[in-house]
Amino acid sequence: MSPYSDALYRVVYAWALTFAPHVFKVTSLGAGGYKWDNRLGRNNMGRDLKVDDAVLARAKRADAAHQNGHESLLLFAPAVVAAISAGVSGDEVDKFTKLYLLFRAIYVVVYIANSSNNLLATLRTGVWGGSVYCSITLLLRAAKLLAAKNL
Repeated sequence: MSPYSDALYRVVYAWALTFAPHVFKVTSLGAGGYKWDNRLGRNNMGRDLKVDDAVLARAKRADAAHQNGHESLLLFAPAVVAAISAGVSGDEVDKFTKLYLLFRAIYVVVYIANSSNNLLATLRTGVWGGSVYCSITLLLRAAKLLAAKNL
């Protein structure tokens, strides 16, 4: 495997990391007695969910982490493709895609687990920023290489 093919696999891993909070949400609501109605899709969260308040709060945080993952993935995936296409060094692509996954994994865990700790909320924001930094850095490195080639 090469750093470039590994990076493309990491886009798939990033998608899985984005989907994991949804699975956690549905599972935890089910354990709390709620029967997920797949016909309602996203409207399930808008219903009067008769579950314990702590379970509901955690499910809402998982839902927010899931949605934020989609927003983040929209920047990360094209950044990886742009970096590979422009010829950003394999070492840099490898480093920033690994860091992105690490930041996103920490983000998801901290977001779902934290209900009231300001320090953890600040950590969540910091690791979110780290993941954005990785994507932006890959895009900027790709843009610089393309500009040098007048492309």
